[in-house]
Amino acid sequence: MSTNTPSYMILDLWMAFGFDSLEFNAYITEQGPCHTWGKLLDIARGIRTPCAQQVDNEDNWCVLVEGHEGPCYGQDDVGAPNDLLVKYYTLKGGVV
Repeated sequence: MSTNTPSYMILDLWMAFGFDSLEFNAYITEQGPCHTWGKLLDIARGIRTPCAQQVDNEDNWCVLVEGHEGPCYGQDDVGAPNDLLVKYYTLKGGVV
C-alpha cells in the first residue's frame, strides 16, 4: 500500500476551502504533496489562527499568529511564504 496521499484527495480538500483549482498544480508541484496536505490539514484543524489584521492596504493581512505582541507584518513585509493559512484567511476577507 502506498504511503503517499493521492493528489485527488488533496485537490478535493483544496477546493473545499475555496482555493482556485487552476492554482493547484503549480502549488503542489512547487511545494510537494506532503507539504500541501499538511498545510490544508492545518486549516482544517485550526491549529493556528493568523492575526489577520489589515496591514497597509486591503489585500495585505498580518501573517503573524493571533495574539502576538508588537506590530503587525503583512506578506509584503516578510516575503511570500506560500502559506495556505494566510491565503485562506485572505480569501475569507480576513475574517477569522
